Amino acid sequence: MTTAKSRTPRNPGVSEWLTVEEVCAELKISQRTFYRWRALGTGPRSKRIAGGCVRVRRSWLDAWLEEPEQDIA
Repeated sequence: MTTAKSRTPRNPGVSEWLTVEEVCAELKISQRTFYRWRALGTGPRSKRIAGGCVRVRRSWLDAWLEEPEQDIA
């Protein structure tokens, strides 16, 4: 039996790190769009971590989603 992923972190007060792939799947966008938004500074806050991988904290994504709509064109 599989369970759906919860948007709430297992450890309250600690925000989980999401991969670019997870963020793109949730937003239903391509990775190219994510990286374009990142370059323009219009996407959710993200951080390059050791090994060169980019990650987004769940709390950063949630905060970005709660912001008033922006013109991303």
